[in-house]
Amino acid sequence: CVPVHSPRLKFSSFLSFMDTLEDVSRALLGSDEDDSTVWCIAWHPEGKLIASCGQGVVVRFWSSESGGWRQVGELDANEHSRTIRSLAWRGDGDFLAVGSFDSNASVFRVVRTEKGMQFPKVTRLEGHENEVKGVAWSTSGEFLATCSRDKSIFIYDVCPADDGCEVEYEVSGVVSHNQDVKTVVWHPKEDMLFSGSYDDTIKIWGHSGDDWDCIHTLGGHISTIWSLAISPDGDEFASCSQDRTVKIWSKASTTSQMAVRQPDPFALLRAASAGAGAFSAIRGYLHRQWSRSGQQQSPANSSVWSCVATLQGYHKRPILAVTWLPGLDGCIATASGKAIRVFRRVGEGIERSWCLQMVQEMAHSLDVNHVTWSPSCGDSEAGALLASCGDDGTVKVWRYKSDMWV
Repeated sequence: CVPVHSPRLKFSSFLSFMDTLEDVSRALLGSDEDDSTVWCIAWHPEGKLIASCGQGVVVRFWSSESGGWRQVGELDANEHSRTIRSLAWRGDGDFLAVGSFDSNASVFRVVRTEKGMQFPKVTRLEGHENEVKGVAWSTSGEFLATCSRDKSIFIYDVCPADDGCEVEYEVSGVVSHNQDVKTVVWHPKEDMLFSGSYDDTIKIWGHSGDDWDCIHTLGGHISTIWSLAISPDGDEFASCSQDRTVKIWSKASTTSQMAVRQPDPFALLRAASAGAGAFSAIRGYLHRQWSRSGQQQSPANSSVWSCVATLQGYHKRPILAVTWLPGLDGCIATASGKAIRVFRRVGEGIERSWCLQMVQEMAHSLDVNHVTWSPSCGDSEAGALLASCGDDGTVKVWRYKSDMWV
């Protein structure tokens, strides 16, 4: 019998610079069972409910509507044989997609009744050959993407069934990286999919007729890309990596430019300092440059993405998650080791730069696996809410306050 995750919350102190991050959940969540990993958390689009998944096949739901954060529901996804690894709400909040270590994904309808929340299963999605690392809905709700350790990405059309009452999920495209695909995320305004991989690249996929094509391949990281976060206006995105850097990417209209960053002469030194031996560092670097030499050119008169900032030297451990705060021009949070960091962009024009605003060194007692901002925009009085989860079996909700709203 696989133990289910039982998130708990612990008090923690915080260290701030100009801004503050305050633990506001402050209640024991779940039972007193042994610590177990919590892999993923997802805010409901209305910003009043959080779903979490960890060891086992149970998804738990948390809310503060009655004052204080507490568990308000539970989904037993017992059709899966292994732990639920990833979660995603559809934009209307009526459907929840989950991905599992058993190589399958499922979609559940969320129904609120007088007796509480119910979760009838809508469909089971099969096809991957290994664990499903990520699930993501397009903003339009017309597409659902899943990514896997088997190097593939499945993109499903979400179609009304013939009876007009049910929904069918038909495979619209299957695309791939050269190695494990760790994350997928959709553009907030277009049906454009971003993916990050163990092959150290980011790919951007566009829909053309009945096909999904890779329209950009971005290089620059020298190790696995764990997480991607797109700005609310869709003009920028952040990527974080095993190489302990965060990169900020921006798009600009151009004619026939390469979307791939040029080889970095210092990449070998950074790879060696990250723990790779000299031979393996050289071999890996040459392999990546050889692989990228064949990356496609961006179509003429299209938007090309380029790296405009690299945040390095701030993280001592791999960066497992990055999230972009909605409603503000340039504010991200990262998860690395046991710490949470918040960065924000300052200055104007050519003077613009990214600065570390605050760090919560012991956000969790073990590694933080995921951080995500509430979809509700923050303000100067209430601040913004940030949720985190980790290997210590806890889910935490933090209130972030900053002078940027003043």
